[in-house]
Amino acid sequence: MRLDELRAGLQSFLADAARSSYAVAANRVYYWPWPQGATLPLIAIARVTSGGVYHKFGTRGNPAEVDYQISAFAESAAEAEQVLALVLDDLDGHSGATGGVTIAMAKLLTINPEVYETDSGLHHMSADVRIAFDPS
Repeated sequence: MRLDELRAGLQSFLADAARSSYAVAANRVYYWPWPQGATLPLIAIARVTSGGVYHKFGTRGNPAEVDYQISAFAESAAEAEQVLALVLDDLDGHSGATGGVTIAMAKLLTINPEVYETDSGLHHMSADVRIAFDPS
């Protein structure tokens, strides 16, 4: 699996109407930067590992890992927190089919404090998630 397939699969997984996060963010799942004027609340995804992927045990043929920051943006702190909680309920510990691709495991690494962005007037909550997958 290539990283672009994982990227598309993760976005599709979070935008799936069967997921609890869909109840509040619908299909508003974007990679940075999201479209100007997008409806809120929304989910934004950014890859935070640089370069290639990290292979467990340092060898190809073993599962690879990529870290993403999953963010919820909303007009209130409570709404941003709710959206992020629903996303994490869907994603943390997930393995298997993920929007047309298969991941070995999604693991929550950290939940970051809520931030109010004065320039946009939006509340932002985020979490770092590690995705392990078979890169072959």
